[in-house]
Amino acid sequence: MVYQYQELKKYLEGLRYFQNHHKEYCTKVIECICSCIAWSDLELMRDIVFVLRTQGWEKAVEENDSMEAITRLTERFAIPLEDTAADVGQIAFEFDAVLHYAIQFIFLSTLNYKAVWWRIFHSPSAGEWCNILILVKILFSLPASNGKLERVFSQVNLIKSEKRTLLSNETLNDLLVLTSDQTPLNEYSPDNAIDLWWSDKSRRPNQRKRKAYKK
Repeated sequence: MVYQYQELKKYLEGLRYFQNHHKEYCTKVIECICSCIAWSDLELMRDIVFVLRTQGWEKAVEENDSMEAITRLTERFAIPLEDTAADVGQIAFEFDAVLHYAIQFIFLSTLNYKAVWWRIFHSPSAGEWCNILILVKILFSLPASNGKLERVFSQVNLIKSEKRTLLSNETLNDLLVLTSDQTPLNEYSPDNAIDLWWSDKSRRPNQRKRKAYKK
């Protein structure tokens, strides 16, 4: 048996063992998952999911149940927020403004949460929400697992060794996004990028030629 150009030895033997002991194996996996969940801070995870996963915002505003999560997150990440000179006292007010802006101007039910946050970060009013956007950047930077964290560290080392120069934090962040969260090449579609370019740029391929300058 060959998988990704690597020969898997004793594959059939392992397959037969799994078929004969799959119930025991599944039980062990379930116990491991339950143990991890019991150890994890579920309230923290729910708060992070609520803020980043934008599709639940409309219901939260209707039920007036959005400020508790942001208050707990602000307290939990107080140290990194203070290190960035964020005004912690304004985060709850800014998040409320972001919620109402998104509900009014963005189609939350149809757009992916990444697309929603992209529009929020590039909104004309983004400068008024600088403190909550710092918190959101912190939440997005949290790795989903230890494996994800290891891959990010590996990517940082590869980028720095390949570039062989001092990179700004912004450049390093952009390169990390491209290398760690990129869409597979066979699934990538440039249509969205072309549409954005076409709607944002003032110049077009079919624009009139410039007149010659008079001497």
